[in-house]
Amino acid sequence: MDWYLARTLQDLGVCTQEWLEGRLEAMHGNPPYGNVHAESRRLLPYLAPGNRHGTLITIQSQPGCLPGNRSWGGMVDTQRAAVQGFVPEYMLRPVFGLSRKRPWLSVRARKPRPRSENYTFPVSKQRGREVTWFGHTMGVTELAWRYGQLHPDLLIELLQTWQVLLVDQEWGRNDKLWPMLREQFV
Repeated sequence: MDWYLARTLQDLGVCTQEWLEGRLEAMHGNPPYGNVHAESRRLLPYLAPGNRHGTLITIQSQPGCLPGNRSWGGMVDTQRAAVQGFVPEYMLRPVFGLSRKRPWLSVRARKPRPRSENYTFPVSKQRGREVTWFGHTMGVTELAWRYGQLHPDLLIELLQTWQVLLVDQEWGRNDKLWPMLREQFV
């Protein structure tokens, strides 16, 4: 599979996973950018089912960590486990069902609007101060800018797809979100 041949959300997920595993170059000038960060490599077995099956296509993710397990070259000392991605319409009800069964899980979902929106959720701290947030919802214009060079069928599908954010609310915990993803997004 190649980015420019992807026509469906599942095709995009396969390309995303191929990129995460180092078998596909990044799209020129567009996300995903560059190389996968070292902290994210540990998450690949958990992200793979959702990407490969087109049920949760990763936009961004990060593991949970506590002080002493510094991330990003020491710039961040505490993180929440979190993943943000695209889900098809038929997955929305199961996604919200996850949080009803798991009170530790925060779920947010948005469809693209004309403009991008920042419904941010703090996911990283440095010395007690929030420094990174997830939850940005790409609007129609941003989706067209980021993915418009790909097949038009894929862009149309992305404009109808939900953008979801799943966050473990406990800072530093890294053993609940990932196994749940591997189980639920097949």
